Order: sequence, then C-alpha cells, then structure tokens
Amino acid sequence: MKTLLILAAFALARTACDALAADTALAQTGPGFGMLDIVFLAIAGYVVWRIISHVAGRKPGGDEDDKTHDVPPEDRDDQDGGDRRSRTAQAAWEYLTGEKGPDLHPEAEHAPDEPGTFNEREFLRGAKMIYGRIRQSLAMRNLADLRQFAAPDMMREFEQIANDKPDRETLVVMLVEARVTDLKRDGKRTEVEVAYDATISDDPRTNASRRVSEVWRFSRDETVADAKWLLESIEATQ
Repeated sequence: MKTLLILAAFALARTACDALAADTALAQTGPGFGMLDIVFLAIAGYVVWRIISHVAGRKPGGDEDDKTHDVPPEDRDDQDGGDRRSRTAQAAWEYLTGEKGPDLHPEAEHAPDEPGTFNEREFLRGAKMIYGRIRQSLAMRNLADLRQFAAPDMMREFEQIANDKPDRETLVVMLVEARVTDLKRDGKRTEVEVAYDATISDDPRTNASRRVSEVWRFSRDETVADAKWLLESIEATQ
C-alpha cells in the first residue's frame, strides 16, 4: 500500500512537471504563463505534499497491528486467570472420569497416567469436583447422570433412593475437602478410598449449612484402555 501511494505521488509530481515544461515552451512561442497554470501547479503540489506526509506518518504494520493493546490490562488478567481455571477443571475431569473433555485449546493435552501409576494430587483434584456433581445429581434424581459415575451396586442404591423419595431436593455444596485414606493395586484393578469433609446446605426453609463426613470408594479396571473411575460405595462417618 505504501509503494502504491509513493508511486502515485511521483506520477502526480511528474505530471505537474510536464505541465510546467509545456507551459514554458508555450511561453516562448505564444501567450505567457497563465493564472490557471499557477493554480494547477499549486493544487498538484499540495496533493503531493499530503500524500507523502500521510505515507511518512503511518504506523508500521497498518491494519495488521496486534489488537491486544486495545484490551485493558485488567481484562487481559481476567482472561488469563479464567483460562487457567478452565484448563485445571478440564484436566481434573478427564483424570477422574477417563473421558476426554471438550478441547479448550487444541494444542493443550492432558497426559493420562501410565498403566500401573497413580497421581494422588490429580486424583484428589478430580475427586473434589465429582463429589459436588454426584451430590447434586442425586438431589435432583438425575439417574442418567449418576449412571456415568456409579458402579452397578452403587447405581442400584441410587435407584432405590429415587424410588423411596422421588421428589427432587435442593442441595448446595459449599466446601469440599478430600484426602486419600487407602490405595490398593494388583495390576488389574485400582481401588481408592477418599475421606470427604464437606459443608452443604440442603434445607430450603432455613438455608442453614451442615458438615458432612463420608468415605467414598472408587475403582478403575486397569485391563481396559481409557477405563473410568467408578464410585463403588459411600459410607457415612458421622
């Protein structure tokens, strides 16, 4: 674009020079240099000056400049923080369930555990997430959702609860703490016991919170590729 503008400027200047030369020749053989010629040259000079000034004053890069400077610093910080939280949640979900989550960024991949290994930190991150989801799905009697995470025996208990009390309940998980209390591996199956201490609110009349302590047992079939963690049992400790 710069090149085209410069060429146009030079072409206009050349035209002005040619016109001046022609008028000079006419002046030698005919009428003198006229007022219209002076006006034409003044306009041509002004246009050439404007074009050259515009080209010289343009920022490098033009319309292709990076647009990130238009975003306030605080907004960029929020975007970066939300991106990190989304990546963390996605990694934890994939680790616990064995399912590939929706790609937030195609280049970001969560490396699964090698066969026979157990990453306690990653497991607990996912275990905290799944606690709230299972609790809320059970309160809403969402058996289809629970079926994704429950082993057959545990699923039968959930179905019995839904049959005995079909009405949906209101439940909010406010705080979850978790720790691994037992780990068993035999090469074919991994079992993990998790002690939960949670603060929940399930009384819509008062919105009061209460403390719940439970031990959940999860298992994974190591002989199946991409096997899911399944909830085997729930035991109240209070």
